[in-house]
Amino acid sequence: MVNGRSTPSQICFVLYFIQFECLGNIERILARDYHIQFCHISNFAENAHVFSECELVIVLGGPIGVNDDDAFPLIKNILAGLEKRVKTEKFTLGICLGAQLIAKALGSDIRTGQKFEIGWDKIKLTAIGNESCIRYLKDVHVLHWHKDTFDLPRGCAHLASNETTENQAFAYGKRVMGIQFHFEVSPDFADFWTVGHFVELKHIGVDIKRLIKDFRIYAPQLKKPLNCIIRDFLKG
Repeated sequence: MVNGRSTPSQICFVLYFIQFECLGNIERILARDYHIQFCHISNFAENAHVFSECELVIVLGGPIGVNDDDAFPLIKNILAGLEKRVKTEKFTLGICLGAQLIAKALGSDIRTGQKFEIGWDKIKLTAIGNESCIRYLKDVHVLHWHKDTFDLPRGCAHLASNETTENQAFAYGKRVMGIQFHFEVSPDFADFWTVGHFVELKHIGVDIKRLIKDFRIYAPQLKKPLNCIIRDFLKG
């Protein structure tokens, strides 16, 4: 017991690739009911058993790609772990790179998209998406930050798209979901992400001042729908 409250007994395993692409506002939502265990990709091997057995796994975004497994062989281990989780229908959420890893684990090929998609915009929910836990994002701006894309994995429900990316969100059963965009970010992410990715942003001609301004406008609007999304997702 801590301050008269029961300590969380469930484990949420969070796999991350770069420190500033973190769990964001999701951490606050889960902290009451879960013990959150953060793991960098470099420490995955020694924690693979926790990844396989725990109640909830969240795989975050990062600057590498699913197809970079020659440089980062641990990607293959992560995919093997995800294959086991989805087959046993354990709660698993992938965001951006995490969504691509889940898609690959479900049999999809990951490929380079037509262009970088970086910036804030709305998504278009499918009919199924409008009945899913991401329905709270209708007419809400979310953050897009990716180049790779994929076809909808076999057996998955298509939840959202936009003009640039056909598969923005998908679900496999009731406990596995991949989200290509970012909905976990808070306004302070703007400084970390734009500094951390400055060379890339400058190279592809992103208006960084506009991107930071949009962070300040749209990120606060994600807090309320995020609460509802995570709550409904964990109800299965």
